[in-house]
Amino acid sequence: MRIPLFLCSPSRSWLPRRSPHASRTSLFSLLPTEDELTAGGVVATWNEHPAMVTGVLAREQGALVPNRQVSSAKSWLSYPGMHRRAKILPAQAEPPQPMISPVEASARYLMHLRDTWDGTLGSDAETRFEHQEIVLTVPGSFDEEARELTVEAAHNARLENLTLLEEPLAAFYAWIAANPRALAEPSEHLRDGELILICDIGGGTTDFSLVRARLVKGEFAV
Repeated sequence: MRIPLFLCSPSRSWLPRRSPHASRTSLFSLLPTEDELTAGGVVATWNEHPAMVTGVLAREQGALVPNRQVSSAKSWLSYPGMHRRAKILPAQAEPPQPMISPVEASARYLMHLRDTWDGTLGSDAETRFEHQEIVLTVPGSFDEEARELTVEAAHNARLENLTLLEEPLAAFYAWIAANPRALAEPSEHLRDGELILICDIGGGTTDFSLVRARLVKGEFAV
């Protein structure tokens, strides 16, 4: 049996930092202090007083103040050993320091994307981010609760027109889009009914998904 092999390597992490298998790949955010906001040291193009800073600054500054750095929020969403709506992040923080839940952190990441889009492209109601058709990818290992929490975070960010798609399938559809010859009939790359092994290489984990491609009205689906 011939099984085509496709590789995908999304930037993601799976396990919380408290886990011995925690990933080194993560999206970082920083909870700024009032002094930083007042001094103007932490700003965003669309907001002079952001509730959370995301990106390179958060990664670099957060390395100096880990009790204010949020990381691996998506990993916490899939970790059943903790209450995922509880304020447990940053992992190094302790009350009364500011803390947020994995769901809130995930919502703030999406708000960051929303505000970046709206500040650049959202010139009117029709072009605003929350009015677009949003496809949000999640790890194939996410259980039903982790998916529901992801949707909850998206709704908290005012994203309603939402579709969840597993990352291995997203990688496969991206491959199809980038390789139109795969749709040729007969195709040397892909055949109707063929099994496809997708290798999802992440930061510290490698996951395998086996899917079957079907040719439906001239287009492949899985």
